[in-house]
Amino acid sequence: MYKTAVKAIVLIVVALAITPLPQGGLLGTAPAFAQSKPKAKKPGNIFEILFGKRGTFRERAQRARERIERGRRVRVERRRNRSGSRQPAGQAVARAPEPAAVEKSENAAKILIVGDFMAGGLAWGLEQLYAANANVIVVDQSQGLSGFVRDDVKDWPGSIAGHMDEFKPSAVVVLLGMNDRQQMRLPDGRVEKFTETWTGHYNQRVEQLANTVNEKGVPLIWMGLPPVRSTRMSNDYLVLNEIYREKSEAVGGAFVDIWDGFTNAEGKFVSAGPDVSGQIKRLRGSDGINMTRTGKRKLAFYAERAIRRATGIGNEQLLASLPGADASDTQTAEYDPASTGRTIVVSLAGPAVDGGFVLEGAGEIMSDESADQSVAYELVVNGMLSRPRPGRVDYASFSGAPEPVAEGGASPY
Repeated sequence: MYKTAVKAIVLIVVALAITPLPQGGLLGTAPAFAQSKPKAKKPGNIFEILFGKRGTFRERAQRARERIERGRRVRVERRRNRSGSRQPAGQAVARAPEPAAVEKSENAAKILIVGDFMAGGLAWGLEQLYAANANVIVVDQSQGLSGFVRDDVKDWPGSIAGHMDEFKPSAVVVLLGMNDRQQMRLPDGRVEKFTETWTGHYNQRVEQLANTVNEKGVPLIWMGLPPVRSTRMSNDYLVLNEIYREKSEAVGGAFVDIWDGFTNAEGKFVSAGPDVSGQIKRLRGSDGINMTRTGKRKLAFYAERAIRRATGIGNEQLLASLPGADASDTQTAEYDPASTGRTIVVSLAGPAVDGGFVLEGAGEIMSDESADQSVAYELVVNGMLSRPRPGRVDYASFSGAPEPVAEGGASPY
C-alpha cells in the first residue's frame, strides 16, 4: 500500500513537470487584478525553469568562446613590437638571421678595433659582416668608458703600439670620443672642455695615436662620431670630428664620415632610417645614443668600404660576385628557338667572351703590378668605369679628345 502511494505521487510530480500550468492557476481561476495587467510571459516547465531551455548552455558557451576570442584578438592587435610601432595580428617581427660563422684560417688578416662603447658596437657589426670570410678576423680591443680625456681609464696614445705588436693587424680602425664631453685632468688641475688648454692637449693626444699607427706602417681608418638626439651633444661631436679628420688625414689615414647615414634630409638626428639594404629600420636605442643591431651593421658597412679601399680585404668576394664570373653558366643554351643548340646568350661582362675562364687580373689582383690596368680592378677597387680609349664611340664625348683621323685626312668612322 505504501509503495503504491509513493508511485502515485511520483507520477503526479512528473506529470506536473512536463505539462504547462494553466493560465488561471491550478484551479483555472485567475485573480481579478491579473486581468488588468498585460499577459505575463509564458513560463516553461520545471526543467526549463531549473536548467534553462534546450540549447541555452551551448549558446552561452559559444558566446563565451566568442568573447574570449575577441579579447585575444584585441590584445594581439594592441601588442607593440620593440620599435614602438603597432604589430598586426598574426604577424611576428622577423629578426635577420645571423650569418653562419666559418673557421678562420691561421694566416687570416686581423682588423684591430680600438675605442669606446661605440667602437664595441662597430666591432660586433664587423664580426657579423666577416663571419663567412675565413680570411678575416676582427680583434675587438674597445673599452666602453675610455676616451682621450680620461687617460686614467685607458691611455690609448700610449697603449696602441702594444696592441699592434701583439696582434700584428692589417688595419687599425679607431672610433673614439663619445665620452670626451667633459673636463680634462692635467697636472695643474682640471680644465673645461673646448678651452684653449683643453683643445691643445686633446689635439696632441689624437695626433700621437695617429702618428703611432702610421709609424708602424699599418693603414689607419678613423670613424667619425655619429649624431645623437641631444643637439648640444651633436654640436660637440661635430667639433671633435674635425679634429679627427685633420689628424688622421695628415698621416695618410682615411677618415670615414658617417654623419649623414644617421640624419634626415635636413641634417637632423633620426632614430630610424635606411639600413644597409635600403629598408627603413630602427637604428638607435631609446636613449638616442646607442646603436641597435641594425645600426651596428650600418656602422660596419661604412668601415668595411674603407678597409677594402685601404687594404684590399674583401676584393675577392666582390670579384666573385661580378656578372659572368662563373663560366659554367654560359655553356648551356639560354635562347634557342630553332632547337639548334648553337644559340647561346653570353654575358658581355663575363670572361668566357674572349675564350678565357677568369676575369682579367682576378687571380693575382693583390700582387700583380699590372692588375690596376684591368676593368675589374677599376670597378671594384677604385669604383670607376673603364676609361674611354681611342677608337671607342665614347672616346671623344667623354674625354674631350678629338676624334682620331686616319692617314690621308679621312675619318675612320
